[in-house]
Amino acid sequence: MSTRRPYDPTNDLLFKFVFGREERKNITLNFINDTIGREGEDAFADIDFRNVEFAPEKQDEKLGRLDVFGVLQDGTRVDIEMQVINHLNMEKRTLFYWSQMYLHFDGLQRGQGYRQLKPAIAINILRFPFLPTEDPFSKYVVYDVKHQHQLSNDLELDFLEIPKYGSSGIPVGKKCRFPL
Repeated sequence: MSTRRPYDPTNDLLFKFVFGREERKNITLNFINDTIGREGEDAFADIDFRNVEFAPEKQDEKLGRLDVFGVLQDGTRVDIEMQVINHLNMEKRTLFYWSQMYLHFDGLQRGQGYRQLKPAIAINILRFPFLPTEDPFSKYVVYDVKHQHQLSNDLELDFLEIPKYGSSGIPVGKKCRFPL
C-alpha cells in the first residue's frame, strides 16, 4: 500500500506546473477570470504563455523572473505570483514586476503611439497577511479619490491573502468567490 504524500499548492514548482502549462491553460483562464471578475462574453478565452524572465538592460540592474506570465487574446498581460515568504517589499516588488510587464514584453515599439500599450494585471497570491483589511481579496487601480474616477484600466494589482481564508476556503465571516 502506497502512502499518499501531501502536496503544498504554494510550492513554486507545483504552482507553475498547475498554472503555467499550455495543457492546463483552462485552469489558469478560469482563475484569472474569477479573480478579475470577468464572465460570459467578457471572459478571457485564451492565453499565450510567455518567457517569465526579463533581463536587465545594464549589467548592474536587477533580473526579474515572473512565476506565471501570459498574454490574453486582447493583448492584456497577466502575471500570477505566488509569494510564500514576506520579505517586507511586496508593494515595490509588485510595481516593479507590473512595470516590466507593461513596458517590455512586446510593449511599445519605436514609432507607435501610446494607445498601443496593453493593460497589465498582476495577481499576487500571498501565504502571509499583507494588507490592513480582513478581506482576503484586494484590488488596486489608478483612481482619483477626490473625484471618484478611475484614470485607466491599464493597471490592476490584485492580492489574495491565504491566511484570511477559513479552513473551508471561504473568508472568515463572509462569502467569497475565491475559495482556495
